[in-house]
Amino acid sequence: MKEKWWGKRIVLFVALVFILLIFFNTTTAQYSDYVSGSSYPYLFIPDASQYFCGDYVYDWIYFSDISDRAYITSVDITFTINHTFLTDLVVDLMHPDGTYYRVWNEDGTQSPYTRTGITAFNNLPVNGTRWLAVEDCASQDSGYLVSWSLKVYYTIPPPSAPTGLWVTGTGDGEVSLSWN
Repeated sequence: MKEKWWGKRIVLFVALVFILLIFFNTTTAQYSDYVSGSSYPYLFIPDASQYFCGDYVYDWIYFSDISDRAYITSVDITFTINHTFLTDLVVDLMHPDGTYYRVWNEDGTQSPYTRTGITAFNNLPVNGTRWLAVEDCASQDSGYLVSWSLKVYYTIPPPSAPTGLWVTGTGDGEVSLSWN
């Protein structure tokens, strides 16, 4: 009789440790990292007409294989544009869901150019295609999008703890665990 009583206590202790490990390992750990990509398209930027901006030139960087639970916490962009007058250009960065961030609005100052800590895409998914769009809004000059790169910082929240956890014991000293 004494032997079974101790056996049940050991099994219950092991079950409790298991439950605590599941709870603490899935509710307190959070993972943060970044993914980066680069493109070297050397794309011609069409000149503007006398009255209208020129056509946008587009290039893209694709991110995949990041957890579907991951969400963006910040973005850094660097690009190099060769153009007679950088202040003629509009440069937009676009997320797959249609959200965009205007990096330059006819106020370009230098090339290569870097902007860090962009928060316009915060809490959006990491995976998908990012587009860079460049437009010339003044006539009589032209240039090229030489290269660009992105660094997307993200966080993967911990998975939620199992709900509806049941510990059931049988009369012969065995314990079973089940959850939804």
